[in-house]
Amino acid sequence: MRNELTIAIWPMLFLSPVAAQSVAAAVTALTPIAVHVASGTQTASNVQPAGPLPAQGIVQASLGSPGAQIDAFARWSTELGPASTRVWLDNVLTSTLGPSSSAALPQHEYLVSFTASPPGIPYYLELFRNSSWAPGAPLPLLAIDFDNDGSLDWANLPLGTTTTLPMVLGSQPKLVRVVATAQLSGSGTTLTTFGIAVRPHNQVASTQIANACTTLYGDLTPPVEVFADRGIDIAADGAGGNGVAVLHVIGLTPGSLALPPQQGVPCLLIPSPDYVLLAAGGPLHVPLPAALRPLTFYVQGVGVGVPLFPTQSPFATTTAYGVAAF
Repeated sequence: MRNELTIAIWPMLFLSPVAAQSVAAAVTALTPIAVHVASGTQTASNVQPAGPLPAQGIVQASLGSPGAQIDAFARWSTELGPASTRVWLDNVLTSTLGPSSSAALPQHEYLVSFTASPPGIPYYLELFRNSSWAPGAPLPLLAIDFDNDGSLDWANLPLGTTTTLPMVLGSQPKLVRVVATAQLSGSGTTLTTFGIAVRPHNQVASTQIANACTTLYGDLTPPVEVFADRGIDIAADGAGGNGVAVLHVIGLTPGSLALPPQQGVPCLLIPSPDYVLLAAGGPLHVPLPAALRPLTFYVQGVGVGVPLFPTQSPFATTTAYGVAAF
């Protein structure tokens, strides 16, 4: 009954508009963001006032000229995509002016907020921090306060790791306060890159189940969970060149249909050909609403190309994946 329901409903979903499901991000400076540099008796400073910040920006101060200068900046940016909404915060201090130079980013605070539309869908909150600092310089501070409740959940976020936390974005924004500071004395570089993102948690698992017999005509990249429709996107990579087209083949049952081999390598089509769609104009979006779950299906591409020599087949199977939506 589940397969019959899927076969009846799925074609309509492929042709229907993508559901307006998204995650927005906003960044606010809770305190002024100041940067200072000095070399001997010379100084330079700049400040970004507290308040809402644009989607991307930078506050910077510098002295000297390229090759012999000191520079300090704080930079922020927001990236919105089908598979993640991400905010980057960078602090960089660098000098080639010797021991009489110094730079500082005094303690400053950001408030990052994420808002889902519609609310109430599970997501992952992902945090990444990387820092390096000059010999003798203090470790840059990067503290995290979830929900902006005044209590630090991380007094200094661990270096070089990605932390992933399950969450649900409800009707209220998810707030994360970020506290940062950095100092530099003398020549060297001190920098911190911090990324915080919301990614879909669509309860979908994908597994590679077969290799491509050749990638001359293109290949499929691993399925990617996206915000829209609690579904996935499947992209055909490398179509073009010798390849004329890549066909997406989606099936509800696995099989093993042998196509002509490529230079002695078997080309096996794993999915039953329940749906065959041309890969054109971007990734294939596969909606996975609750009405179709639980569901397991298989996806693979068939590349069609122009043979370069007589023993080469005009057809090739790509990497195949099994996908389970719970």
